[in-house]
Amino acid sequence: MNEYLVTALAILISIGIGFFLLLEFGVSWVGYFVIAVISLSIIGSYFYAWWKTQSDKTVSKLKVEILVKMKNELLDMEKVVSSAENLMETASYKQDITLLVNNLIKLKFYNKELKLSPGVEKYTLTFVEQQGRMTEQKLRTLGAMAAGSYRPKLDEYIDSLRSKLERLLEAGYDIGRDLDSFNAAATKPSKSLRDLVGKKEDLDGAMIKTLEKCVGEATRLATTSKDFGDTANVEKEVKDIDQSNFESTVSHLVTAREGIKGILNDTFVSQHQKLTLNVKRAQAIMASENVGAQKRRDIDEMRKALGSMDDPGRIQELKDLEVQFKTFTTNAIEDIHSKIQKMEKNIEFHKPDERIWTLNAEIPALVEHVDISKKIDEFSKDAINALHALVVQLDIDEAFMKIIENYQKIEPLIKRKLEESGKVTEDDLKVKYVEKFMLLYSLKNPETKFKENKLTSPKKAKKR
Repeated sequence: MNEYLVTALAILISIGIGFFLLLEFGVSWVGYFVIAVISLSIIGSYFYAWWKTQSDKTVSKLKVEILVKMKNELLDMEKVVSSAENLMETASYKQDITLLVNNLIKLKFYNKELKLSPGVEKYTLTFVEQQGRMTEQKLRTLGAMAAGSYRPKLDEYIDSLRSKLERLLEAGYDIGRDLDSFNAAATKPSKSLRDLVGKKEDLDGAMIKTLEKCVGEATRLATTSKDFGDTANVEKEVKDIDQSNFESTVSHLVTAREGIKGILNDTFVSQHQKLTLNVKRAQAIMASENVGAQKRRDIDEMRKALGSMDDPGRIQELKDLEVQFKTFTTNAIEDIHSKIQKMEKNIEFHKPDERIWTLNAEIPALVEHVDISKKIDEFSKDAINALHALVVQLDIDEAFMKIIENYQKIEPLIKRKLEESGKVTEDDLKVKYVEKFMLLYSLKNPETKFKENKLTSPKKAKKR
């Protein structure tokens, strides 16, 4: 319509200009003008045709983009809905999608194979855009409705998976961290149907990995258990596992674990009791402050680990802890022995009286006798004996060094007390190692006597 108006207006203007030229300049000027108008008309027609073609191509391209987007959205929604059919009824949602597709086919947007139809050319770009927006809105509404139906079903499914994992954990499988990771993933917010379906796929994947881990653990335990009993039934349970069926897999794994417990129970209980007793003995000996805070923490952690280990299926962990105890005790013996040897070099310089400091001559032999390759019973006996002797000696050495270091401070106090009353008792000094301080004073001052935890000065007594 606008094109015709512009053309008519151009013709009228041209006639007006021609008539004006005819009146003012004559026929010759009108001829020139006509030639010019004809030339410009030809050139203008050419450029107009080119512009029109380009414009039509742009419109067609936009239509194709909209139609391709609609098709992808329809197919994508159909795929997502199909993925949800294992937890809910999806027939009604698929039917709605089919109706949308059929409507677009009737409009000649697509053929039956959902390929773009030439019939779309008869529609304006505006109409195609409207259909695209309508389809997008309907798919969004359909997706929201499907998500609302799928969510409670998914929650039930997640609860069932969690219950299975808890059964495995209770049976004794080492999946505490796996269960924590599962719960963290299960509580992540998901709004769209796509997100919900994706969550299920992720949790299924996590479940499969956890089951594979449990199967591996059951297989290793069955191998370990062969030395302690008949594992045929356990091996059969593991062999019959079909990991595509979560419920069946969990049942087989739980039964296998119970069988392993039955085989290992007596051995586990016996070994656990022995190791616990030896760890307690070592811990009691190493309670001395002179041993060091880190060693006390290490032995305490070992005892706590034993306290939480009550499943026969963890017999390998018990064996590992036994090796850890041997290594720890051997290293502690070596460290304390080395420390004592260094201290004794300083102590010998003072040539202490045996009443103040003594050396256990049996220590080198006791340390030499400790052999980590021995069985736990024999090793523990030797290690505990050596450890006890070393810690006692360490306390004696530490005490002597403190006495030597602090004697210059205590000596004036003893001297003043003797001058005042002629005697010194434990209550008078209120210091650690008070007996040793008084004994050392009496050795350095022969005129005094130390007897029955009391230091006396005969000279002071005579003055009285």
